[in-house]
Amino acid sequence: MKIAFEDLYVPDTTIIIERSLSRIVKEKHIKGRIVIPREFINYFENKALQGSALGLLCIQEVYNTISIARNENDIEISFIDSGYRVDTINDVSLLDQLARELAKKIGAKILTHSEMQKTLCEIMGIDVVLLQRSIDEELWFEKYFDRNTLSLHIKEGSPILAKKGRPGEWVLAVVDEKPQSRDIVELLIEEIVRRTKAGEGFIEIESKGVMLLQLRDYRIIIVMPPIGTGYEITVTKPIIRLKLEDYGLPSKVVKRLDERAEGILIAGAPGMGKTTFAQALAEYYSRKGKIVKTIESPRDMKLPPIVSQYSKFYASSREL
Repeated sequence: MKIAFEDLYVPDTTIIIERSLSRIVKEKHIKGRIVIPREFINYFENKALQGSALGLLCIQEVYNTISIARNENDIEISFIDSGYRVDTINDVSLLDQLARELAKKIGAKILTHSEMQKTLCEIMGIDVVLLQRSIDEELWFEKYFDRNTLSLHIKEGSPILAKKGRPGEWVLAVVDEKPQSRDIVELLIEEIVRRTKAGEGFIEIESKGVMLLQLRDYRIIIVMPPIGTGYEITVTKPIIRLKLEDYGLPSKVVKRLDERAEGILIAGAPGMGKTTFAQALAEYYSRKGKIVKTIESPRDMKLPPIVSQYSKFYASSREL
């Protein structure tokens, strides 16, 4: 129940996922009471039990916020049941809808990073505070990348390794000798997910114990228990973009590629440059004025906008 003249705030999922709730409490941007629907906690718990990194990170963010609020006199955190059955909530958009309805019911303001949420709140006559996202220019792992780095490998209990060289000709080098603790790796994962959800990338797949993300130009794979024995992060960035002409193929092979695209098999060991060659081939056909569409699993080729890239994660073979 709202106390007279009390300021009430209901955060939506963008505020929690992007770790903004603890920040605005710590920096004293608001005063009053923050009301979090219990369904949020139940949803994040269920996701965490299914092996979702996002679920774990959101629970940690709520915990951090409560810890900070305990030492503040002008802010209070409380939880309210909104009446939704958790097993009917299978998407964060439903949580945001729930937040709007709760805010309208108790006379609270919505805290959000989302322009769409702001618009929906205004339509429904709900007070809303649109918070600007904090902008960090450099990603934490970029300091380990130089012009010769193909990928970065981080595993709890081990030093940070980097694959350096070029496809087919690379060596594994230690770039940070300090073994990484689980806590450190979890913080690194948290930062990756936060920046991705903030609009700098997208999550291609999230299942029990594994996440595949695109963050800016970086392809990132996160592995967690039960898939792995510990937490692992692999960050890959293409450093070479070749044209088909750069391969110096025999004229007979080029003639075959020009005449028809069917029946081409690209084979080789991991790290030998299969994707780099496929990318060059796709661009070659595009420059020839052909309509090019790729079906990838995952989508990790860097191609011009005119080339359509489809993912096998989101559609069946029949649909594609």
